[in-house]
Amino acid sequence: MGYRWVVLFAGALAQGTNAAVFLGLSAVSPQLRDHFGLTLPQVGLLLGAVNLGTMIALVPWGFFADKRGERLAMTIGGVGAAGCLLGVAVGNAWVAGLALLGAGLFGASVNAASGRAVMSWFPSGKRGLAMGVRQTATPLGAALTAASCPASRSRPAFRRRSWRWPR
Repeated sequence: MGYRWVVLFAGALAQGTNAAVFLGLSAVSPQLRDHFGLTLPQVGLLLGAVNLGTMIALVPWGFFADKRGERLAMTIGGVGAAGCLLGVAVGNAWVAGLALLGAGLFGASVNAASGRAVMSWFPSGKRGLAMGVRQTATPLGAALTAASCPASRSRPAFRRRSWRWPR
């Protein structure tokens, strides 16, 4: 197996892990709501903080990856996002929102750097397959995250609530 496949694996793993945060986080939104005592719109804002951070940082991370390399960009971004995610567990909803914003800011490095890595390491005749593998990691990471949370989603506190169609 050539080194380019290792690069692809690392990029896909990073892409899937990042997707676990910005797409899979919604699987635990009822627990976030209960934990922080938020309304449904407030939970939406909390979850949207990750996407806001990603949107703000994509272009700067692309520039950084071009200047300093995709390995450094993904390393700094991954470590920074992990550190920010620790902040979600500590403190109140404001701290969690800022931590999720930070996770999006750092996590955006994966989108820019892993795409650049595929484009750099694969010849033009194999980039389609490589980009397909890399992009498959996004829904796969989100699905694995959502599937790994069935016990927390079926908590008794969550099941007590009833929902009715609006009249």
